[in-house]
Amino acid sequence: MVDAEEWKNECEYYQLLYYDLNNENGKFTEQIEAIAKNIKVDVHTDQRMLELLRSVILPTGELTKLLKLDDILIEKSEDSLMKLKYQFDKAIQLSLVSDNEGAKKIADEVIEKLEKGVPYTEIELYSQDITAQMYEMYYNFEPDRKWLDKALEIRKQMKVDNFNSSGKAKYFSDIAYVNWKLGNYEVAEQHFTTSLGYEENAFAQIYLLDCLVEQNKIKNLKEYLENVEFNTLGVDCIDFLIILGNAAIRLNDTSSIETLKGYLKEINIAVPYYKLCLKELELELEKKSGRIRKILGKLSPLKEYLILQPQFNGMGINLEKIIEDLKK
Repeated sequence: MVDAEEWKNECEYYQLLYYDLNNENGKFTEQIEAIAKNIKVDVHTDQRMLELLRSVILPTGELTKLLKLDDILIEKSEDSLMKLKYQFDKAIQLSLVSDNEGAKKIADEVIEKLEKGVPYTEIELYSQDITAQMYEMYYNFEPDRKWLDKALEIRKQMKVDNFNSSGKAKYFSDIAYVNWKLGNYEVAEQHFTTSLGYEENAFAQIYLLDCLVEQNKIKNLKEYLENVEFNTLGVDCIDFLIILGNAAIRLNDTSSIETLKGYLKEINIAVPYYKLCLKELELELEKKSGRIRKILGKLSPLKEYLILQPQFNGMGINLEKIIEDLKK
């Protein structure tokens, strides 16, 4: 029975799910990675298993495996909206390794279909959520505020009363984040504060800081450094470093700058795009001047540091040039 592929996939799925749900502070990270490496990914793999595998592999930056997963999910999905979601996921992965042309082409195709009207699935709230996300993220490919306005319009139609506390915290954070992208910092501040009222979450706390800095409402970063535990942030650690770095430079907070430089030495990011984002932050912190662009909301223009190579992730980093510039 264990050797039967269908049963094996089910067992591995629930084992991964158990580890994922109980993965507090990286407690089960090694077990998750070990299981993920031993799973054969092919067209016969259970769709739920593929989804979970994707969430485990995503932080590692293994583009070849992620693209393969996306292609299989696109092929296996019978739901038109979910098929578009997987296509958009693929576009994002391509953009993270600077295949901007390929990424933009896929993203354009997805939005074109959304604009023609894709019926919501039975789970309407989830369908509204992922549709809003695609419009919001398309702004990174086509920076026209109408896409953000569409995202807001969809979210405002969602029935908030149907959410539990965690859902409401996410909902108000999502609304706040779009307003943050639009530069509506006061409105974003209100929604991030509402989100934190339902449930403490690092994402809202991090972006609330930027809203306060943009409105000149904060003068001391000490409380944020004390209240946010860096080692527990997971994927939010990149947002945290960039937002806090921007604030430290603007406020000329030497102590916070030195603390952030220490965090940068500790962090280990596999995705090349994020490595470049953090390298840009490191350069700005070293210079202690200028302002950090909101590089999480758009693709970084650091092309001079990129070198195309025939490797699995499609690009390399010109370390020699980075080191040379760091010495300036």
